[in-house]
Amino acid sequence: MNNGDPANKTAFNRLQRWGMWFDNFSFDIENIKGKENSLANFASRELNQSSKVNITQ
Repeated sequence: MNNGDPANKTAFNRLQRWGMWFDNFSFDIENIKGKENSLANFASRELNQSSKVNITQ
């Protein structure tokens, strides 16, 4: 997986540590559609940066 690249090795090691940390917990992962989880759906979206604001003096 890491192909000798130091960046890949670092990422691989980090994923291994996270996996070992998560092994300490018992949990179930379930998908919740955005329509049913509107707060998380909203929070995960980037704000529209392209909207223009008109300022007059």
